[in-house]
Amino acid sequence: MTLEIYTNNYKQLNAEDYLSLEDPDRKVIQTGNIIQEYDKFRSRYEGKDTLSLFDKLITPFLEEEVELDTSRIKLSAVERDTDCGNKAAEVVNFAYNSRYVRNGGEVVDMATDNLDFDGNSKIIIAKQQVGGEGVVLATFRVVYGSELDVFKLFEAEFPNEWPHRAEVTQENFPISFPGELGRFSLHPIFDIIGSPENPLLREDSRTFKKLLLKKMWPEGMSLLRENGVTHPYFILAPHVKEFVASAGIIPKDVVGIVPTESDYALGIRSKFKEYWKPESNIWEQPEVYIAPWEVTE
Repeated sequence: MTLEIYTNNYKQLNAEDYLSLEDPDRKVIQTGNIIQEYDKFRSRYEGKDTLSLFDKLITPFLEEEVELDTSRIKLSAVERDTDCGNKAAEVVNFAYNSRYVRNGGEVVDMATDNLDFDGNSKIIIAKQQVGGEGVVLATFRVVYGSELDVFKLFEAEFPNEWPHRAEVTQENFPISFPGELGRFSLHPIFDIIGSPENPLLREDSRTFKKLLLKKMWPEGMSLLRENGVTHPYFILAPHVKEFVASAGIIPKDVVGIVPTESDYALGIRSKFKEYWKPESNIWEQPEVYIAPWEVTE
């Protein structure tokens, strides 16, 4: 059975026509008329603060049929307190709050902390013009230094040591420097066009997202390398690990790093149980990995 979707001008389109196949590193998707799917998703957030955030993010896609095209993506590394940084924060906050926060609907700011303003971090964004607006389709943060989130949430279990601390000079000074990647988030337009009711577009949406991440990855890793990072860490939930690996970003296991039992870490795990799954088996919980410098083709 052929999946058919109607555009805003009611022209009938075959979903197979949505794709541009001449370049394996290029993907084109016509969003078509998303009103019906939009209304369905919108009903999930009625009575919650996430509703206004969802409406704001989706509005550019309601005004006209949009062609998402990986060849038209512009990459930038921006500060948190810029216009693009704020747009990225909206994507992060919707992605995390809609999936992992269960507090009655209040939006928790998951896109801001002290590390955003100490001069050692950048927000990586993938942006495309939609109408007259630059829409952030994907984002993640890179940060470097000794005060990283990963060290507040995990610790080395004796006799193991953090990889960046295992290498020292004869004078016992570290010769390695840590960094961290986090907050990888995608625009909710991909939730709509990639809904289970549209299996073909769901797979195409997944491919588009993987290509976005592959494009963004060198931008973030170059910044870390330029600032002396030797060990880039990232925390991945199992489903996120599977996704990034499918994009050619192969995480390296870190031996002997376990969740810390500090009050701070226990509080975070309790507050965001949907993500951390503290009562589940250890293999169902997020773990620490070393991020690869390059994408594997």
